[in-house]
Amino acid sequence: MENLFGKYFRLALVSLAFFELLSLIGYLEPLVGQLVFFAIVLATLFLSLEKLEYGVYIVLAELFVASKGYLFYLELNGLLVSLRIALFLILVSVWLAKIVVYYVQNKNFGSYFKIRQSNLFKWYLLIFVFLIWGIMNGFLQNNTFANVFFDANGWLYFFLVFVFFDTIISSEQTRNILQIFLASVLILCLKTFVLLFIFSHQMIETWSIYRWLRTAGLAEVSQMSATGFYRIFFQSQIYILIAFFVLLSYIFWRFKENFVWLKSTKTQLFIFNIFLLSAIIVSLSRSFWIGFLAGLVIFLTLIIFYQQAKFKEIIRLSIYCLGIAVFSLILIFLVVKFPYPPPAEVSLASMLSKRTTDLDEVAAQSRWNLLGPLWQAVKNDFLTGSGFGKTVTYQSQDPRQLSRSQSGLYTTYAFEWGYLDIWLKLGLLGLIAYLILIFKIWQTGWQKFKKQNDYNQEKKLIFGLLLGILIIAITSIFSPYLNHPLGIGYLLLISATLEII
Repeated sequence: MENLFGKYFRLALVSLAFFELLSLIGYLEPLVGQLVFFAIVLATLFLSLEKLEYGVYIVLAELFVASKGYLFYLELNGLLVSLRIALFLILVSVWLAKIVVYYVQNKNFGSYFKIRQSNLFKWYLLIFVFLIWGIMNGFLQNNTFANVFFDANGWLYFFLVFVFFDTIISSEQTRNILQIFLASVLILCLKTFVLLFIFSHQMIETWSIYRWLRTAGLAEVSQMSATGFYRIFFQSQIYILIAFFVLLSYIFWRFKENFVWLKSTKTQLFIFNIFLLSAIIVSLSRSFWIGFLAGLVIFLTLIIFYQQAKFKEIIRLSIYCLGIAVFSLILIFLVVKFPYPPPAEVSLASMLSKRTTDLDEVAAQSRWNLLGPLWQAVKNDFLTGSGFGKTVTYQSQDPRQLSRSQSGLYTTYAFEWGYLDIWLKLGLLGLIAYLILIFKIWQTGWQKFKKQNDYNQEKKLIFGLLLGILIIAITSIFSPYLNHPLGIGYLLLISATLEII
């Protein structure tokens, strides 16, 4: 597990940067976008047929960087088919085809459906029962077909649990995925700062870039009133938050093992973590900030009370984190204040202060306005839920909604409050089943963690990944992650990974 930046890291870094550029070109020239869409789909098909793990790598790389999944898309009669859906169908189809062929030849399933041997199997089956119920209940409640379909669409990602368990079967594959993950979050960081620089300096015509980001569902860019600072937010930045704690786990265990080793690699990891923390700050996401602070508290609690970290190790780690924080702020300042082209007037201090204390700004107001009507809808079908596609109407403060309706009333089936959304769609029983699954994944990982020797390479990786589960669980209080492929995909990946560690 030592080589975090090996062949797959370099390959993923170059490939993802190339396809990000092609995505922008494809938005400006739709024919290019469609050609690239088909090229990726065909390449994934052939590579998956050759070796299914290659298809898993591609699906995960897309998941890590593409937020809503529309890095490339195909438009059919006004309906946008995302690359994420296409890759999902390709991977599942190839997996099913391989099962059928194997069964015809051998009259048994052989090594397929490995999830049956996992202690998580019955809990995943229970989730599938509630997902089926959520779809059926949506129709029983007379929710429209389109709303039920598009609402349940993201939950279908759970089906990949079978593919992941059958495909991710070696520590080498885990190492490859970790490298792809780190390359992906580095791309997210670099994209964050490129966009911050472009919008802060208005160096080119930014409307096309803004429309590309919105259409592809990649990011939200907005100028913060009175501060001049541009918020660059990606849903996929949740993985940046997780990556920070994975690398912090590596650093802590190296403090415990050998401080000399750290000197030979500390610059590389230190710079990487500066990029990660800087991007978290630039996102201006209160949910991320709460997740980050909670992650730090949990991290320190576990290493102090469970790992019995020595005082000097805590001091070294504190200095390390303080250095990252200071240089992160310096990096942000340098990007927004770079003298050429002339930057806009920006107050970094005012931005941080306003974002931390101002709970009356538009996004916060809309979220709080949603809470009452959403809770009322939950109470109406408290136990069994209202099914997928259930809509709620609330008073939005979003300027885009206000421009469409003078009253600002907005009706939707997608909600920010993650756990209430799950409760509304699947009922209290469905929510409890999901929480039990998350707990069982955590419990499995924690048991694996306790069995590892302090000098075992897997121990720090497990620790970082378990922190990631908690961070997603905490962030989902305010944002939709556990009911989205970004959160679901992470749980599936960790579940399969823990089986082979």
